[in-house]
Amino acid sequence: MMNYKINKVERSEFQNSSLQNIFSNDENSTCFAFLSFDNIKFKVNWQSDLIEPSVIDIGSELIAVGIDLSFALINRTSGQITYKVDLDYFFVESFVLNNDVLVITELGVLKIDLNNFYSRYYALPDSYHEYEINNGSIEITCENGDVVVI
Repeated sequence: MMNYKINKVERSEFQNSSLQNIFSNDENSTCFAFLSFDNIKFKVNWQSDLIEPSVIDIGSELIAVGIDLSFALINRTSGQITYKVDLDYFFVESFVLNNDVLVITELGVLKIDLNNFYSRYYALPDSYHEYEINNGSIEITCENGDVVVI
């Protein structure tokens, strides 16, 4: 299990830091922090003080970070951002199934193959409600009751 720490800082400290920003500098951001893990440190910013970035461990080599309209995979050893994407809809959660990372947003699912970082997007017919894993497939249930199988 990975240990990580999110230290919230003031905007000025964030702006004056020479740390690499995981995501772009968003003028709508109201929250600023330093994210540290395995002796590696980044800065990260986001819009709402009601949430914090989601950080999950993906095996021994990668971590995933998601917040607002952004998602990234970071190599835990080198500190290199190996995959980064601007999402079309707000990030909800991410998880690993088999050799894929699934990134769930309000209206879609991004499936990223960890072997080659090839990604495929699945649009949802309505807002995301929940998911269930059945026999290796993911069933996404939307607010209106529609189910999308991935």
